[in-house]
Amino acid sequence: MSKNYFSPSHLNCDAPAHSHEINPIKAVALFLLTLPEAVLKKFYLWQTRSRDRRAMRELSDHFLDDIGLTRSEVNKEVAKPFWKA
Repeated sequence: MSKNYFSPSHLNCDAPAHSHEINPIKAVALFLLTLPEAVLKKFYLWQTRSRDRRAMRELSDHFLDDIGLTRSEVNKEVAKPFWKA
């Protein structure tokens, strides 16, 4: 028989959770608590990626040769939107 996780008996946060049952309130709470951190990490990644691409665009051809990149490779990377890896 299937359990109804939204019945009042399963909405009690103080009730012991069995390893095979998911308490929906705890799941939502965990999601809401971790969401801001995940969003901030994503924004930081995007900001870093954008900054690094702008910096790469400013490198001289001589320096690019030293690190093993061509101008066309850099132009291709710089043309990507910040959310693309």
